[in-house]
Amino acid sequence: MVKIVFYPPIAHKVHKVEHDMAVGSAMRVGDFIALLKGEKRFATCFERISFYSGSASDLLREAIVIINDEVAGENSWVRDGDVVKILLPLAGG
Repeated sequence: MVKIVFYPPIAHKVHKVEHDMAVGSAMRVGDFIALLKGEKRFATCFERISFYSGSASDLLREAIVIINDEVAGENSWVRDGDVVKILLPLAGG
């Protein structure tokens, strides 16, 4: 089981911030993101934010994905028991 934590503004698109998801075997983070995008319960999270409509690699360039408190890259792996956090970088002045 993987714990998924969404942070605002993404979290506003799903009904709760934390979710659990069975993944079976270990997979690359891009495959995990593709799996998330295919889940009906997360559909609004990804379809309403335009740059999420691209590939998982696009999401990794636009959002921050953290696996067990370490920023993930395209070669990172998601395994059973991991905590995956997804957030958008903030900017402002």
